[in-house]
Amino acid sequence: MKIQSLENVSIEDIHRAFTRAFSDYVEPFNLTVEQLQHTLQRRGFNACLSFAAYSGGEIVGFTLNGSGQWNGQATAYDTGTGVHISHRKQGIASRIFEASLPVLKAHGVSQYLLEVIRVNTKAADLYRKFGFSITREFDYWACPGDALELRSGPLPEGISIRPLEGPDWS
Repeated sequence: MKIQSLENVSIEDIHRAFTRAFSDYVEPFNLTVEQLQHTLQRRGFNACLSFAAYSGGEIVGFTLNGSGQWNGQATAYDTGTGVHISHRKQGIASRIFEASLPVLKAHGVSQYLLEVIRVNTKAADLYRKFGFSITREFDYWACPGDALELRSGPLPEGISIRPLEGPDWS
C-alpha cells in the first residue's frame, strides 16, 4: 500500500474513488465529475495537501483537504475522507492521517476542521483517535425531491430571503 499526495492526479481518478467510497454512505453522493470539481473548488481543495492510498494502481482510500484561513489561523478542512468498501477495516484511513498530518504541519497548518454526520460513528471514532473533538453540532433536513413544493409569489409573514454578509457564529 502506497500513500501519496493527490498532486497531479486527475479529477476523473478522484471522482472514481469518491464515487466508490461513498456508494453506501448515509446520504449517497451521486455527483458528476463537474459537480465534484465545483464542490472541491468551493471548499478550497488543495491537491498538494490531500492524500490517497493506492493498491494495484487504484485509489482505495483518500482524504480530500481544502486549505485557507479560519479565525486567523492556517487551516486544513477535510472535505471528504473515504475508503472503498473492499478495503475497509484495514486501517487505511488511519494510515492516511498518520502520513498527512506531518505534511500539513510542515505547510504551516495549525488547525484541522472536519464534519461528520452524527450516525457515522466509525468516522467519528477514527477522528477521536487522532485527537479531534466535537466543537459544535449542526442539524440537517432532507426532503425527497417529489415532496418539495416550489412556488413563486410573496413569502409567508415573518419569512424573508436575503444575502448574508458573513456568518454570525454567536
